[in-house]
Amino acid sequence: MAERQTNPNVQAVSNKIVQNYLISNFGEESVRIIRAATENMTDDALAVKCKLKVSEIRMVLNKMHNMRLAEYTRIKDKDTGWYSYIWKVNLGGIYEVLNQSMQGEINQLNNQLEENTTVLSYICSKCSKSNVIDFEIASKLAFRCPNCKRRLYEKRNSNDEIVTKLGELKTRHSTLQDHIRKHEGMRRIEAAKRLEEMRVAKEAAIKRAAEEAEALKIAKVAKRQAAAKARAVVRKALKAKLAKAKPMKAKPAKTAKPAKTAKPAKKSKRS
Repeated sequence: MAERQTNPNVQAVSNKIVQNYLISNFGEESVRIIRAATENMTDDALAVKCKLKVSEIRMVLNKMHNMRLAEYTRIKDKDTGWYSYIWKVNLGGIYEVLNQSMQGEINQLNNQLEENTTVLSYICSKCSKSNVIDFEIASKLAFRCPNCKRRLYEKRNSNDEIVTKLGELKTRHSTLQDHIRKHEGMRRIEAAKRLEEMRVAKEAAIKRAAEEAEALKIAKVAKRQAAAKARAVVRKALKAKLAKAKPMKAKPAKTAKPAKTAKPAKKSKRS
């Protein structure tokens, strides 16, 4: 239910001016179809959802496509060779379409009012009041009816109907302008909101990346410290092991001095 309320197409079609335009240009069922097309759907699925014929759905969507209010994607089934059409309704430009349409009608009525005010025309009261003769021809006829020769009278154009219609149209156009300003204001607010969300998300991502980089840096330092500590422990243990396994040097044994030999007795001179 929340999706239907926030869907821009549903919001736009809730506007009475938009509804009247859609019905007058695309048919009575166009509003129901737009309300149903809350997501990209095939015309067959829309037909089932709206309980309408597929031909009725396609007729409305094709008209809207010509006004750039709907678009489709054509997909071919590899097995059957048949094409499926996935439709997307987009009323984002409906206010601009309405504005141009109303402005065109206003210009047309203004031109018609000006023409009725400035252009002189004449009629014959007997032959036909609908047979209007403009000023140039009437002057050539000496302002006499070409059929009965009666005097031609200047036709008094009644602009009351045009003025009334023009006033009503201008009122609706003014209301539409208010809706356009409101719509544009909402779009700006939504755009600003999205930009703010993107900015906050970007800052959060930058902060998260910085924190992860700092945590990685700390982890690397701790890892190096742990490795250095482990190496120191290993070296210390190895040194102790080597020191324990190293044999002690034995002191050299003292050698006995050789015994003194007796000197031979000197021979006497007598012998």
